[in-house]
Amino acid sequence: MKYFSACSLATIAGAAVSFGVAPASAQTVQVGVGAEYSTGSYGGTGDTVIYEVPITFRVRNGDWSFRVRLPFASIQGPGGVVPGGPDDNGGDRDGGDNSGPGGGGGDDDEDPVDPIDPSLGEVVGGIDSKGLADMSISATWSHDLSDSDYLDLTGRVTLPTGDEAKDLGTGETDFTFIAEVGHDFDGAGVYAFGGYKFRGGATRKDGAQFGAGGYFRPAEGIIAGVDAGWSESSINGLDQSADLTAYTSFAMSKDLRLSVYALTGLTDNAPDFGGGLTLTWRTDVRRPTEDN
Repeated sequence: MKYFSACSLATIAGAAVSFGVAPASAQTVQVGVGAEYSTGSYGGTGDTVIYEVPITFRVRNGDWSFRVRLPFASIQGPGGVVPGGPDDNGGDRDGGDNSGPGGGGGDDDEDPVDPIDPSLGEVVGGIDSKGLADMSISATWSHDLSDSDYLDLTGRVTLPTGDEAKDLGTGETDFTFIAEVGHDFDGAGVYAFGGYKFRGGATRKDGAQFGAGGYFRPAEGIIAGVDAGWSESSINGLDQSADLTAYTSFAMSKDLRLSVYALTGLTDNAPDFGGGLTLTWRTDVRRPTEDN
């Protein structure tokens, strides 16, 4: 996977530049704070409970949007599982302004955990850790195929900012590429997404991921939907991860939006249950020469 490094570094650099010039050129800026919970055995002998507080920053300028996700996590369990928020799914649930129901193909993996090599065994006494988990940076290009159809292409890099010894991170850099297509009806829509994740490390294997979903708008400013996602395990011999998610998002004011989701696992290598909410603040930013 070394031949992807130059492209990925270019993506990171582009995101950094865009964030640096956001006040002067961005059309919209979003800041989100969330609270997430998940629990499950993930094919192991005991349950792992994970709490996350992700802070997200997104800048959108024309057809491009750039996002940084900075998660703080608490994890309790037998060991061998690391946090990893909903970072690769279509139909981004934060109520953003991308093409899909809330920002399709956004920065948010239907692989909520990343098992560490089971040959290492469980940690004696288990894990009870708190701190910064692995952060991610992504860039999305959105294109209208027609008045009702769209295409989103996303590249993402996950950086090893979490402490591997405390199961807060994998200790490796991962690259993910996702494509999403969707169709908007009058007050509703459907979308499907697929991609591939290149995982770092000698014992972790790359894998595909895909899913589909639908949503509707029961009232102005409200979105509700369901999607299902599937991804290959990072460890040979473990089940794939698949889950079903229901979500809703509604405007609290002109600049604030609240998003809520709940999910259930469909395989052993997925959480038994998960849920969370995100409060997103959004503002339009104009160039100094533009009229207000």
